[in-house]
Amino acid sequence: FCLSINEATKYKQYMKDSYRPWLLRDKAKGGGCIATYEHGGPYLWGVYASYEINIKPAMYISTSYFIKEH
Repeated sequence: FCLSINEATKYKQYMKDSYRPWLLRDKAKGGGCIATYEHGGPYLWGVYASYEINIKPAMYISTSYFIKEH
């Protein structure tokens, strides 16, 4: 899944900035635009969906499978 604006803000210390913005799953404030993450933070005015952007998929992994019960 793509991160939300809140998740991108929460985990930004683990992210590397890239030259191009990357997609967030939230809608932007501008009509026909999508929210992106760029220059170290979420960009709420976003870009048009036809603009070339990166997609950085995220996933949650449960560690409970790896923890052995005694």
